[in-house]
Amino acid sequence: MDSTSDGEGGTRGQKAQSRRVELIGRIADVLLADGVGQVPLRDLAARLGTSDRMLLYYFADKADLVEASIEEVSSRLGVILAASFSEERRPAAEVLEVSARLLSSPAVAPFMNVWADVSARGGRGEEPFQAIAKLTVKRSLAWLDVQLAIADSGERRAAASAILAVVEGVRMIEAAAPGSTSGVTAFLSGSFAGQSEDS
Repeated sequence: MDSTSDGEGGTRGQKAQSRRVELIGRIADVLLADGVGQVPLRDLAARLGTSDRMLLYYFADKADLVEASIEEVSSRLGVILAASFSEERRPAAEVLEVSARLLSSPAVAPFMNVWADVSARGGRGEEPFQAIAKLTVKRSLAWLDVQLAIADSGERRAAASAILAVVEGVRMIEAAAPGSTSGVTAFLSGSFAGQSEDS
């Protein structure tokens, strides 16, 4: 009898986990379609065909829901990045140009819109967005670090930070005034031209 109960409990747990995974994917779809913004939990639940109470049943709290859903968005972007970059390290100028071109592409625009909302709210000190923004920057720098063909770790880290700053700056300015940063990455890539594995 005990083993049967354990089995039923395990089945219920598996179903709950499966439902949670399904909801995370659907919430990520909503975020990519509409951004993070200020979507009320009740409205989000209605779009998913459930109630806010039932939606939170599968999460510890609203912060857990937000973190898990944005993590799913990040994972999807990671797949796109992995498909766009080879496993070989590249010169900094090339990493800058490819990164800027990819992150400004229509396919990646929804992901950048989510990031814009997360970084804006995180910049205002809102949680869990502040923690998510910090982790995203940390991961972005780590990802750029492994793309760069620069031998010196300190220079490689500095180049990664510079590339992230340029790409993020271009994104913000383009969002406000489309077309105003045309040629910026090509111009700045010259600053990285001398950095290579021999640096």
